[in-house]
Amino acid sequence: MATEQGRGGRGAWLGMAAPRYTSYPPANLFDGRVDADVQRAWLAAVPAGSAIGVYLHVPFCRSMCWYCGCHTGITRRPDRIAAYLEVLLAEIAATAKALAGRGRLTSIHFGGGSPSLLTIEQLGQILTALNAIGERDPAAEVAIEIDPRTMIPGYAEGLGRLGFNRASLGVQDFDPKVQAAINRIQPRAQVEAAVQDLRAAGITDLNFDLIYGLPHQTPASVARTVDEALELGPRRVALFSYAHMPNLKKHQGLIPDETLPSSRAKLAMYLKAQRRFLKAGFTPIGMDHFAEKDDELAVAVKAGTLARNFQGYAPNPPLTVLGFGVSSISQFREGYAQNTIDEAAYRDAVRAGQSPVYRGWTWTAEDRVRKAVIDALMCLFEVDLAAVIRRFGLASDHFAAEIARLKPLEDAGVIRRSGSQIEVVGPHRMAVRAVAAVFDAYLGSKPLAFSRVA
Repeated sequence: MATEQGRGGRGAWLGMAAPRYTSYPPANLFDGRVDADVQRAWLAAVPAGSAIGVYLHVPFCRSMCWYCGCHTGITRRPDRIAAYLEVLLAEIAATAKALAGRGRLTSIHFGGGSPSLLTIEQLGQILTALNAIGERDPAAEVAIEIDPRTMIPGYAEGLGRLGFNRASLGVQDFDPKVQAAINRIQPRAQVEAAVQDLRAAGITDLNFDLIYGLPHQTPASVARTVDEALELGPRRVALFSYAHMPNLKKHQGLIPDETLPSSRAKLAMYLKAQRRFLKAGFTPIGMDHFAEKDDELAVAVKAGTLARNFQGYAPNPPLTVLGFGVSSISQFREGYAQNTIDEAAYRDAVRAGQSPVYRGWTWTAEDRVRKAVIDALMCLFEVDLAAVIRRFGLASDHFAAEIARLKPLEDAGVIRRSGSQIEVVGPHRMAVRAVAAVFDAYLGSKPLAFSRVA
């Protein structure tokens, strides 16, 4: 675990690269053994009445934010979005036909990109098409990610009419110097207007996305952004660590390395922000979220039921999640299936009546064991390895090698171990990625690029 401070010590995990574990194994290990035929079999095996979540990926933005790590493209052409919508609706129809109405929709999430580029009429078309998958649960969460810069008069009211009940606003940072450096000029007044419009439309469950580790940020400037965000009253806040990987995302190369903070400075930013949220009465959720104490995520933490998937942390996500659109990932009882990341290939496959799935992963028995450990750590910051061993009927020394590899983190004060009980301790919650990585059987099996823990 080489770091800025050398090896060992209380900062032993700083600078370490590790997955974010929204899946296990991470998506960059998926391969072509999961194809259209496998996905078809998994769809056919979904039990009648199953709770189903839906994720819809809209891969378009009006301009490129230089920090962005998403699968998205830049367009100002409504016809390109309309053409994509036509294909997206065809993909939904094909999946609905395969399911034959056996599902029960419990959550719908529009992500991107900037799904708020879709018109209210287009969003309505998608929601209508989803009805063919199965009856929508009256308590279903219907959420959309919003770029406040794209909000037009009446848009929030239209979302309310369609039944949206949660919106996630991309805020990132309020500092004008930082905004200029990441190519996202977004005055606070613009965000405040979007918040007011959404609340007036009855959409009061609002999430904010903030990022620390951006160019020119300091611990003090991040604290100011947090204070301004809290003044606007979000129910949840995601405080993401910026992952600078210009070798994978070429546009990130427009951010000069010398403008970026060190891992130590990023840690100071996180700790200052964390103190602000705790003082405001928010509950820490996992490694990078905060929620009001009566929010579903906070309740799930207290109940020990918090879960994690490709959409982040969730209070009680369905086992089956259907992903629609370019690069989207579906989760079944058997594993993961991902659509092609190429827009033209996606379009051609769906128009030809074929599945756009091009890779995925089928869980092995050992994968399920390690996923259980990693999920417990990522969500609840503790795991009883003896309980996992009993649950899966394993030998008592199944995790002996991992326990030995935890010693540096134990010496660094990142974890506390009592027999088989592992607990991530202290204020450095993002260090949980380093702990989870110890139980990752695939880490190091082939050269892969992951973001730094801090």
